[in-house]
Amino acid sequence: MRLTIFTSNHPRHLSFIKKLSNISDELNVVIESKTYFSEHFIIKDEKEYFYKMKNSESKIFGEIEPLENNGKTIFLNMGDLSKLKLNTIDFALNSDIYIVFGCGFIKGDLCDFLI
Repeated sequence: MRLTIFTSNHPRHLSFIKKLSNISDELNVVIESKTYFSEHFIIKDEKEYFYKMKNSESKIFGEIEPLENNGKTIFLNMGDLSKLKLNTIDFALNSDIYIVFGCGFIKGDLCDFLI
């Protein structure tokens, strides 16, 4: 079975990728990277929340480890997924199942393809 996942780079996402890799013949991964903190946009109470979330994720899912999947992986900046031409990620568009978990808003050609 061939799988493609469109996701992010937090421990919960990377843990899910690892689990999917164990049950698929081929797993292609498209990751939109984001940071835990953006000093310019997060107010004090939110910083505490995201700090606690990061610590909780680390306890539950472990620390971030290098990805080892049985397919291809591409890393993008957050928000770039819908800006790509489909041929840029053609390796990920020939799967039996597509999973969207924690990536940015998908629109345009990729949205049309997934529908």
